[in-house]
Amino acid sequence: MSARRSRLGAGLLALMGIAGLSIPAFAAGPRAPSRAGFTVDTPDTSLDHFFGQMADSTDTYFGRTAAPRDTAGLDSSLDANLAAPARVKPFEKLHLDWSPVLRFNRVESGVYGAGFGFGRRREWGRLSGDLAYASGLKAGVGGGEWQLVRGTDERRWAFQVAGGKRTEVMDRVRPETVDDLAPWLGAATGGFDTRQFLSRSGFAVRAGRLMPTWRAAAGWRDELESGLDVHTFWNLAGAALLDSSNVRATRGRAREAAFSLWGRAPHLPIYGEISYRTSRRALGSDFEYRLMRIAAGADLGIGRWSALVPQVLYGRLTGDALPQGSFFLDRSRVLNTRLADPLGGSRIALGRLDWIGTRDVLALAHLPHPAMFPIQASGFTAAGAAWGADPFGGPSRPGGNWPDSNAWSSEAGFGLIWQSGIPDPTTMARFSVAWPLDGRPAVGHMTFTITRALFLVQPPDR
Repeated sequence: MSARRSRLGAGLLALMGIAGLSIPAFAAGPRAPSRAGFTVDTPDTSLDHFFGQMADSTDTYFGRTAAPRDTAGLDSSLDANLAAPARVKPFEKLHLDWSPVLRFNRVESGVYGAGFGFGRRREWGRLSGDLAYASGLKAGVGGGEWQLVRGTDERRWAFQVAGGKRTEVMDRVRPETVDDLAPWLGAATGGFDTRQFLSRSGFAVRAGRLMPTWRAAAGWRDELESGLDVHTFWNLAGAALLDSSNVRATRGRAREAAFSLWGRAPHLPIYGEISYRTSRRALGSDFEYRLMRIAAGADLGIGRWSALVPQVLYGRLTGDALPQGSFFLDRSRVLNTRLADPLGGSRIALGRLDWIGTRDVLALAHLPHPAMFPIQASGFTAAGAAWGADPFGGPSRPGGNWPDSNAWSSEAGFGLIWQSGIPDPTTMARFSVAWPLDGRPAVGHMTFTITRALFLVQPPDR
């Protein structure tokens, strides 16, 4: 009976998640009526010029891979607001926001709860948090966070204090959270999730400086880390799990200082990022390690019809070779053919080159389809290696600061991309097919991911 209830709960989670993706398309309300005696007869050319400049700067920031926007809805909203500007009362700024917390994975099983938000980051700060029940762990998870922002949109300071008990993803290759929609829907519907999880409880503080061409951040955390076991071996399709185990994190208290710097080349779509983390027993930590991550990438337009997106990453963990501080090559989304082949290490090197077309291939083929679903073509090739201490418990792979030649894996493939513009113009749903190029069996691997074009290089507090 409990298994049937769990499957019903997971089905509701999947349906609500899919419905949540459709909400923005139907969220627009009726157009506000004009106030009596007020009409707009002539355009505000200065305002139009301002929005034109803002659109140009947005195109420059996001690069060629961002699909052009349909601005008809934005123009209609502008007309409505000019005709009947909203009157915001002081007390309305302090209303309480809330949202559901829903997710599913093989460690927590179904998670049900609610989140809240109160205040504004640019005034006295915004307090937010969530509380949920993880049915697999039979325990509560959640926490709170306070954020404060000072300065202008382009030059500002950002401060953050957070605490609680949460399930998190072991991921030093790229930022990823346990609430990401695509992985937990894949886990609930077909057991496709390959992420590795751990539990963290404690607090963290962070301060950052955000400028137009560079961003820097520094932080400190004091958290108890512990491993988690797999509690859920089923899914709605009744298929075998792609990964039926979970890497066991080393239990202990981590007191860690973290620093990061992100920058963009002046007048060029070239980006770079470096981050450094350190934990020392002299500071009361149970661990002593140093972790460095360096990434770079570019978004290079080729005329008006396509773009090239090269990315590279190098990471190194020294000191205590903790599983939760390792790099997982199989989950990097750089090498799709390694998705079901667990592979990680205390050091990693990655490179990827994407070609992304900016034209709608359905329109080019004269196939009727809704304008909100432009489909772009893409092709890619990638290579990567992980070496050093194996987080899965196998023998260490040889190599110093650079891997041995036989440690490299490579692949090539093609895909179709849909850019919805949510939550930003660079987010893309990508269906890909890839084949290995390194002597492994030449079998095509199909994957569906939701990422950004430059997913290895992301600025802090984006």
